[in-house]
Amino acid sequence: MSTPPSGTSTPRLALDLVTLVGLVAALVYIAGWSYAERYFAHFQVGLLALEVPAEYYFVYGSWVLGHWWWLVLLGVILGWLGLGLVPPAAWRTRWLRALALLLILALFLGLRWLGGTTGSQDYRAQQATDFGASPRVRVWLKPNSTPPVPEDASLTDLTTALPQGCQRLLVQNRSTLWLFRPRQGAPQTQVAVLALPMAEVRALRLLPQFTSCEE
Repeated sequence: MSTPPSGTSTPRLALDLVTLVGLVAALVYIAGWSYAERYFAHFQVGLLALEVPAEYYFVYGSWVLGHWWWLVLLGVILGWLGLGLVPPAAWRTRWLRALALLLILALFLGLRWLGGTTGSQDYRAQQATDFGASPRVRVWLKPNSTPPVPEDASLTDLTTALPQGCQRLLVQNRSTLWLFRPRQGAPQTQVAVLALPMAEVRALRLLPQFTSCEE
Protein backbone atom coordinates (compact mmCIF):
# COMPACT_ATOMS: atom_id res chain seq x y z
CA MET A 1 0.00 0.00 0.00
CA SER A 2 1.40 3.36 -0.96
CA THR A 3 1.63 6.10 1.65
CA PRO A 4 0.59 9.70 0.93
CA PRO A 5 3.43 12.11 0.32
CA SER A 6 4.66 13.87 3.43
CA GLY A 7 4.17 17.24 1.77
CA THR A 8 0.37 16.86 1.69
CA SER A 9 0.16 17.61 5.41
CA THR A 10 1.57 21.11 4.94
CA PRO A 11 -1.32 22.52 2.86
CA ARG A 12 -3.84 20.93 5.24
CA LEU A 13 -2.10 22.49 8.23
CA ALA A 14 -2.04 25.89 6.53
CA LEU A 15 -5.74 25.58 5.70
CA ASP A 16 -6.58 24.67 9.29
CA LEU A 17 -4.54 27.62 10.54
CA VAL A 18 -6.28 30.05 8.17
CA THR A 19 -9.66 28.67 9.22
CA LEU A 20 -8.83 29.08 12.89
CA VAL A 21 -7.60 32.65 12.44
CA GLY A 22 -10.70 33.53 10.43
CA LEU A 23 -12.97 32.03 13.08
CA VAL A 24 -11.25 33.91 15.91
CA ALA A 25 -11.40 37.17 13.95
CA ALA A 26 -15.11 36.70 13.29
CA LEU A 27 -15.77 36.00 16.97
CA VAL A 28 -13.85 39.10 18.08
CA TYR A 29 -15.69 41.17 15.48
CA ILE A 30 -19.16 40.05 16.59
CA ALA A 31 -18.25 40.73 20.22
CA GLY A 32 -17.07 44.25 19.33
CA TRP A 33 -20.07 44.95 17.12
CA SER A 34 -22.46 43.86 19.88
CA TYR A 35 -20.58 46.02 22.39
CA ALA A 36 -20.83 49.14 20.22
CA GLU A 37 -24.45 48.47 19.25
CA ARG A 38 -25.57 48.17 22.87
CA TYR A 39 -23.42 51.04 24.19
CA PHE A 40 -24.56 53.60 21.64
CA ALA A 41 -28.15 52.33 21.84
CA HIS A 42 -28.30 53.95 25.28
CA PHE A 43 -27.75 57.26 23.48
CA GLN A 44 -30.53 56.37 21.02
CA VAL A 45 -28.05 56.42 18.11
CA GLY A 46 -27.51 53.61 15.61
CA LEU A 47 -24.17 52.39 14.32
CA LEU A 48 -25.02 53.20 10.70
CA ALA A 49 -25.53 56.85 11.60
CA LEU A 50 -22.28 56.97 13.58
CA GLU A 51 -20.29 55.47 10.68
CA VAL A 52 -18.02 53.54 13.05
CA PRO A 53 -15.03 52.13 11.08
CA ALA A 54 -15.07 48.35 10.85
CA GLU A 55 -11.61 48.01 12.40
CA TYR A 56 -12.89 49.66 15.58
CA TYR A 57 -15.08 46.63 16.23
CA PHE A 58 -11.97 44.52 16.69
CA VAL A 59 -10.78 47.00 19.34
CA TYR A 60 -14.14 46.87 21.10
CA GLY A 61 -14.04 43.09 20.84
CA SER A 62 -10.66 42.99 22.56
CA TRP A 63 -12.19 45.02 25.39
CA VAL A 64 -14.94 42.44 25.74
CA LEU A 65 -12.46 39.55 25.79
CA GLY A 66 -10.30 41.40 28.31
CA HIS A 67 -13.32 42.01 30.54
CA TRP A 68 -14.27 38.32 30.48
CA TRP A 69 -10.70 36.97 30.33
CA TRP A 70 -11.36 34.19 32.82
CA LEU A 71 -14.27 32.89 30.77
CA VAL A 72 -12.23 33.09 27.57
CA LEU A 73 -9.36 31.21 29.22
CA LEU A 74 -11.74 28.52 30.45
CA GLY A 75 -13.18 28.14 26.95
CA VAL A 76 -9.72 27.81 25.40
CA ILE A 77 -8.71 25.14 27.92
CA LEU A 78 -11.90 23.14 27.42
CA GLY A 79 -11.61 23.43 23.65
CA TRP A 80 -8.00 22.28 23.68
CA LEU A 81 -8.85 19.32 25.88
CA GLY A 82 -11.81 18.43 23.69
CA LEU A 83 -9.74 18.46 20.51
CA GLY A 84 -7.11 16.29 22.17
CA LEU A 85 -9.65 13.67 23.14
CA VAL A 86 -11.16 13.34 19.66
CA PRO A 87 -9.07 11.26 17.22
CA PRO A 88 -8.53 12.84 13.78
CA ALA A 89 -10.45 10.05 12.02
CA ALA A 90 -13.56 10.82 14.07
CA TRP A 91 -14.00 14.20 12.37
CA ARG A 92 -15.13 12.37 9.25
CA THR A 93 -18.38 11.37 10.94
CA ARG A 94 -21.42 13.55 10.24
CA TRP A 95 -22.63 13.80 13.80
CA LEU A 96 -19.30 15.15 15.05
CA ARG A 97 -19.22 17.75 12.28
CA ALA A 98 -22.77 18.77 13.14
CA LEU A 99 -21.79 19.04 16.80
CA ALA A 100 -18.83 21.24 15.87
CA LEU A 101 -21.11 23.57 13.89
CA LEU A 102 -23.49 23.80 16.84
CA LEU A 103 -20.60 24.67 19.14
CA ILE A 104 -19.41 27.39 16.76
CA LEU A 105 -22.94 28.81 16.62
CA ALA A 106 -23.06 28.76 20.42
CA LEU A 107 -19.75 30.66 20.50
CA PHE A 108 -21.14 33.38 18.23
CA LEU A 109 -24.32 33.73 20.29
CA GLY A 110 -22.37 33.70 23.54
CA LEU A 111 -19.92 36.39 22.43
CA ARG A 112 -22.78 38.48 21.08
CA TRP A 113 -24.40 38.33 24.51
CA LEU A 114 -21.12 39.09 26.28
CA GLY A 115 -20.50 42.06 23.99
CA GLY A 116 -23.93 43.54 24.61
CA THR A 117 -23.69 42.96 28.35
CA THR A 118 -20.28 44.63 28.52
CA GLY A 119 -21.53 47.59 26.49
CA SER A 120 -24.42 48.15 28.90
CA GLN A 121 -22.14 47.76 31.92
CA ASP A 122 -19.67 50.31 30.54
CA TYR A 123 -22.47 52.77 29.80
CA ARG A 124 -23.82 52.49 33.33
CA ALA A 125 -20.30 52.91 34.74
CA GLN A 126 -19.79 56.05 32.64
CA GLN A 127 -23.22 57.32 33.61
CA ALA A 128 -22.45 56.89 37.32
CA THR A 129 -19.19 58.87 37.00
CA ASP A 130 -20.63 61.77 34.97
CA PHE A 131 -19.21 60.31 31.75
CA GLY A 132 -15.65 60.86 32.88
CA ALA A 133 -14.20 59.42 29.66
CA SER A 134 -15.89 62.03 27.43
CA PRO A 135 -14.19 65.45 27.26
CA ARG A 136 -16.01 68.73 27.04
CA VAL A 137 -15.79 70.57 23.73
CA ARG A 138 -16.20 74.11 22.47
CA VAL A 139 -17.70 74.41 19.00
CA TRP A 140 -17.89 77.43 16.72
CA LEU A 141 -20.18 77.24 13.73
CA LYS A 142 -19.56 78.94 10.42
CA PRO A 143 -21.20 82.36 10.00
CA ASN A 144 -23.65 81.04 7.43
CA SER A 145 -24.79 78.43 9.96
CA THR A 146 -26.62 81.07 11.99
CA PRO A 147 -30.33 80.19 12.06
CA PRO A 148 -32.02 82.16 9.28
CA VAL A 149 -35.38 82.24 11.06
CA PRO A 150 -35.31 84.72 13.98
CA GLU A 151 -38.41 83.17 15.53
CA ASP A 152 -36.61 79.86 16.12
CA ALA A 153 -35.27 80.68 19.57
CA SER A 154 -34.06 77.14 20.25
CA LEU A 155 -31.60 77.20 17.34
CA THR A 156 -30.44 80.67 18.29
CA ASP A 157 -29.78 79.54 21.86
CA LEU A 158 -27.94 76.48 20.58
CA THR A 159 -25.64 78.55 18.38
CA THR A 160 -24.82 80.75 21.36
CA ALA A 161 -24.33 77.84 23.78
CA LEU A 162 -21.97 75.70 21.69
CA PRO A 163 -18.87 77.88 22.25
CA GLN A 164 -19.39 77.75 26.04
CA GLY A 165 -17.90 74.26 26.22
CA CYS A 166 -20.63 72.40 28.06
CA GLN A 167 -21.23 69.79 25.38
CA ARG A 168 -19.42 66.45 25.64
CA LEU A 169 -17.90 64.59 22.70
CA LEU A 170 -19.54 61.29 21.80
CA VAL A 171 -18.21 60.53 18.30
CA GLN A 172 -16.60 62.51 15.51
CA ASN A 173 -16.49 61.15 12.00
CA ARG A 174 -15.91 62.69 8.61
CA SER A 175 -19.44 63.97 8.15
CA THR A 176 -20.94 64.49 11.60
CA LEU A 177 -19.99 65.69 15.06
CA TRP A 178 -22.01 63.89 17.75
CA LEU A 179 -22.33 65.72 21.07
CA PHE A 180 -24.31 65.23 24.26
CA ARG A 181 -24.79 67.13 27.51
CA PRO A 182 -25.44 65.13 30.68
CA ARG A 183 -27.05 66.84 33.63
CA GLN A 184 -24.79 67.21 36.65
CA GLY A 185 -26.29 65.61 39.75
CA ALA A 186 -28.76 63.56 37.70
CA PRO A 187 -26.74 60.59 36.38
CA GLN A 188 -29.78 58.46 35.59
CA THR A 189 -31.35 61.05 33.29
CA GLN A 190 -31.49 60.10 29.61
CA VAL A 191 -29.14 62.39 27.71
CA ALA A 192 -30.07 64.12 24.47
CA VAL A 193 -27.65 63.77 21.55
CA LEU A 194 -26.85 66.58 19.14
CA ALA A 195 -25.68 65.86 15.57
CA LEU A 196 -23.80 68.67 13.83
CA PRO A 197 -22.71 68.39 10.18
CA MET A 198 -18.94 68.85 10.01
CA ALA A 199 -19.50 71.10 6.99
CA GLU A 200 -21.13 73.62 9.34
CA VAL A 201 -18.35 73.54 11.96
CA ARG A 202 -15.73 76.27 11.75
CA ALA A 203 -13.60 75.24 14.76
CA LEU A 204 -13.60 72.61 17.49
CA ARG A 205 -11.61 72.61 20.72
CA LEU A 206 -11.32 69.66 23.07
CA LEU A 207 -11.09 70.79 26.67
CA PRO A 208 -9.15 68.93 29.40
CA GLN A 209 -12.30 68.82 31.46
CA PHE A 210 -14.33 65.68 32.07
CA THR A 211 -17.14 66.93 34.29
CA SER A 212 -20.46 68.47 33.36
CA CYS A 213 -21.24 72.17 33.61
CA GLU A 214 -23.31 73.29 36.52
CA GLU A 215 -26.94 73.88 35.60
